[in-house]
Amino acid sequence: MFAGILAFIEQLLSDVVTICEEVGRCRFRGHRAILEGDSVADDTIAEDDGDIAEIAPYCELTGTLTIVNTVGLVSIELPLLQHIGEDLFVEKNEDLVSLSLPAITEVGGEMGLTLNEGMESLELPALQEVGSHLEINDLKALSALSLPALERVGGTLKLMVLYSLKSLSLPVLEEVGQSLWISSIYSLLEFDLSG
Repeated sequence: MFAGILAFIEQLLSDVVTICEEVGRCRFRGHRAILEGDSVADDTIAEDDGDIAEIAPYCELTGTLTIVNTVGLVSIELPLLQHIGEDLFVEKNEDLVSLSLPAITEVGGEMGLTLNEGMESLELPALQEVGSHLEINDLKALSALSLPALERVGGTLKLMVLYSLKSLSLPVLEEVGQSLWISSIYSLLEFDLSG
C-alpha cells in the first residue's frame, strides 16, 4: 500500500513541478498532497527524510507545507526554500531536534510550529513576513528564539509553552495585525521587542 502511495506522489510531483528559467529559481505548484502514515489527503507533504529531500531543491512552494507526526526525523533543513504561498505547519514531531529554514522570507498564510517538544534549535534568520497567524507553541526544549528579520505578522502572534526559553528576540517587528500572546515562558532572561 505504501509503495503505491509513493508511486502516486512521485507521479504527482513529476506532473506539477516547474523549474523556472531563472537559474536557481524553482517552484512546486499545482496539486498539493499530504503524506501522513499511509494515507494521502489533499493538502501537503513530509513524513520522513526522503520527503524532505524531495522538497529541498525548491525555492518556492505555492501551496501548504505540513510536516506532521514524523518518527525518527531529527533534523529538517531546507536551505533553498524562500517562499511558501499558503501555510507552513511543523507539528507533533516527537524526535525533531532542529529546524533550519535559512532562506525563507515569507509564509503567505499561517505558520504553526507546535508540539515539537524536543526541538532545541529553530533557525529562521531571513523570515520577514507571515501573512496570517504565527504560533510557536509547546517547544519545551527550545532555549533561544530569534527572528531577526521578522517585520510583520498579519494575524495573531502566539509564543506559548516555551519552558526552556531564555532568550527571545524580535528586533524589527513592526506590525502584528491582531494580537500578541506570550504565555508559559518561565525561564526568560533576555527579551528584545525593540522594533
